Amino acid sequence: LSFKGEIVYDTIEKIDESEDGFKIKTTRSEYAAKSVVLAPGKVPNMLGLENESDYFNKGIHYCTKCDAPFYQGRVTASVGVGNYLLESGLLLSRMASKMYLILRGGKLAGDKDLVAAIENNKNIEIVTQSSVKAISGNSVLQQITIVDSSGAEKVLDVDALFIEMGSKINLDYVKHLVKINTKGEIEIESGGMTSHPAIFAAGDATTIPYKQIIVACGDGSNAGLSAFNYLEKLKGKPGVRADWKKQIGGQVFHY
Repeated sequence: LSFKGEIVYDTIEKIDESEDGFKIKTTRSEYAAKSVVLAPGKVPNMLGLENESDYFNKGIHYCTKCDAPFYQGRVTASVGVGNYLLESGLLLSRMASKMYLILRGGKLAGDKDLVAAIENNKNIEIVTQSSVKAISGNSVLQQITIVDSSGAEKVLDVDALFIEMGSKINLDYVKHLVKINTKGEIEIESGGMTSHPAIFAAGDATTIPYKQIIVACGDGSNAGLSAFNYLEKLKGKPGVRADWKKQIGGQVFHY
C-alpha cells in the first residue's frame, strides 16, 4: 500500500488473454494486467454438521499439521479419508494423551507403512464403521457423538476433532491458461512459474509439498519477484537477480 497498491475485495469470474496481456473479469468490475500472480488457496471440506462452524478453532480443526501442538496431553479424535486421516492419527498420537481414529469403513486403508504404524500404536483407538453425527460443548468443543453402521450411538469426551476430508480448489476461471495436475493444483516450477510465461502462482493451490502458511508466504514473495522480473523484461530492463557471484581480486562475494 505504501507503493500505491490497492486492495479490492471481489470474486474473479474469468481471466482471458488480451492483446496487451490479460483481461480479468470479476463480479463487480473488469481489470487489465500484463502479468498475474495466483494465490487462491484451498477451502477445507467440512463434515456438514449443523453447528460445525461455531467450533472452528475452538476444538474443530482442518489442519492437523498446523494445530496438533495445541493439544499436548489432551484427548483428540480425527475423521477423514485416505492418507490424510492416517497421517493425522499418527501425528496426534505423539502429542495427545489419547486419540480416536474414526473410520467409515471396516478397516484401515492407505499407505501400507502408515497403516502398520497405526496398528502398532497403543495410543490410537480405532473406531470402525462409524461417523460423527453431532458435536457439542460450551465455549469450546467437549463432546462428539458417533453412530455406527447399526445405528447405535456413542458419546466421546474429546478436546478436539480434526477433520481431514481434503480440500476444494476453484480454478475454473484460469484452468484454460495454466497446467493443472490430477489433484486440481496449479503446476509450478522455481519462482512460482506456471506453464504460462506471464502467470505465476503461490500457496496451497499449487504443487508445493507442504501446505503451511509460512511456506505459502515465502512462495508468494518468490512469485511476486518473478512477476516483477517478467514485467521488467518487457521494458528491456534486467530485473532482480535471484543470486549473483562476483570476484574481486582473490575474494568471491555471494548474494
